[in-house]
Amino acid sequence: MSKRTLTAELRHIRFQTSCVRQAVSAATAALATILLACADAATSPTKVAFTSADPANDGALPPPNGLVWTTVPSPNRGTLANELKDLAILSATDIWAVGEWNPGVPPTATGRRTLVEHWNGSSWQLVTSPNASWTGVDLSTLEAVAPVSSNSIWAVGHANDFGSFKSTTLIVRWDGIQWNIVPSPNPAGASMPNELHGLAVVSQNDIWAVGFQGSPRKSLILHWNGSSWSNFPNSCGVALYAVKAISASNIWAVGEGTTCKFNGQSWTKIPSEEYADFYGVAAVSATDVWAVGRTYYCTYACTSVSHIERWNGSKWSEVSHATGSQWSGIVAIAANNVWVVGDNSTWGISERWNGTAWTQVAVPNAGSGSALNAVKATGTGQLWAVGRFFTSSGIPRTWTLRR
Repeated sequence: MSKRTLTAELRHIRFQTSCVRQAVSAATAALATILLACADAATSPTKVAFTSADPANDGALPPPNGLVWTTVPSPNRGTLANELKDLAILSATDIWAVGEWNPGVPPTATGRRTLVEHWNGSSWQLVTSPNASWTGVDLSTLEAVAPVSSNSIWAVGHANDFGSFKSTTLIVRWDGIQWNIVPSPNPAGASMPNELHGLAVVSQNDIWAVGFQGSPRKSLILHWNGSSWSNFPNSCGVALYAVKAISASNIWAVGEGTTCKFNGQSWTKIPSEEYADFYGVAAVSATDVWAVGRTYYCTYACTSVSHIERWNGSKWSEVSHATGSQWSGIVAIAANNVWVVGDNSTWGISERWNGTAWTQVAVPNAGSGSALNAVKATGTGQLWAVGRFFTSSGIPRTWTLRR
């Protein structure tokens, strides 16, 4: 349904002969891990308990490096699927999170409606949010959220009809009292895909939303000038999933296989060092920008591998890190304090850049299938992350973490 759960298109696959060696190495490492686990079990008759606030925790051991994230209870709508995809922080007592939930209406398995929650400093509360209302809509979801002020919060996403190619852009705004839909263009036409996945605020009269349109997908960039949203011409060429504004004349968008930069007048495609799907972008400065996502390795089967690149003012370069399956969110607090979140195909994961290297940072074990979709920081450096975990019945529910 979202960019984080769609199956990778085969045209994205990069074949490398080194993959065979990587597969052998991975298999060897996995066997060693199993043997060590067996040895531990034989010498330790008592299972070590892992305590957290996570309702999905089943007593399994946490990832290495010590627990620094804690789960904060967050509400859900209904009894079916709920997931948070992004969050926006104004202060430690004013945080918004957006995503989707399953209301149980046909098609029950895939139908979704918008989900919005607010943190008031002591608890998360559900907030009523609007949905697309055109005939045939099966899904209304919010992919990204960004603040102008406490009385002006924007969120973007899309609405889809699963019985056709049709999807429309969805933009909503909080006016201090309620969320309202704001009209937005659909350049590909009413019967073709139009989706928004990323959002960046420069000022109240200068806001950018990115996504994709048409089939095959090509980039979609919308701009808010203070009174209306309009389609902004660009040469990015591919689906875009995230956008970061450093200034009005220095904005980065990232997506399928490349990055794109706005110089104040036009958007220019700037190739990444390696082909990857980028889902997050953050900046310390104009000469220190990070892009994260995943790439693909294939032998007889294809594997998703997390990917990180860094812009130094003139080019992108891959940065080594502990491998997961995908990085979905990133926040850059300082040159020596950058955080990423995502998943390793088993549970949610996190890493931190200390100025020299990336290091794994443990998160509560929310069970198989859990994932973190976004991470943001308060002005004092407190971190929040959102995503989903699965109950013992296999139902995804909202997951919020704080550090």
